[in-house]
Amino acid sequence: MDIIYTIVNLEKPYYNEIKKTLVDVNSRTLTTRLSDLREKNIIERHVENGQPIRVFYTMTEFGKGIYELILPLIFYFILPEELRK
Repeated sequence: MDIIYTIVNLEKPYYNEIKKTLVDVNSRTLTTRLSDLREKNIIERHVENGQPIRVFYTMTEFGKGIYELILPLIFYFILPEELRK
């Protein structure tokens, strides 16, 4: 959920920006999770040519629908515990 939320909310979610935002996720785990999301057609990977080559991610239409479904859960878990009752 954190990766999807981050991709949606960064202006241009480059890999390094996602990594900086998700400080508790190591590079290997992030790469694996991004690959899993791509295989499930939730995100798309884009490569910008240039020096250096940069990779960014966008949500697919299917992924946007998933995001709308999980958004209430995200907000629930970021609420302080006393407000969840």
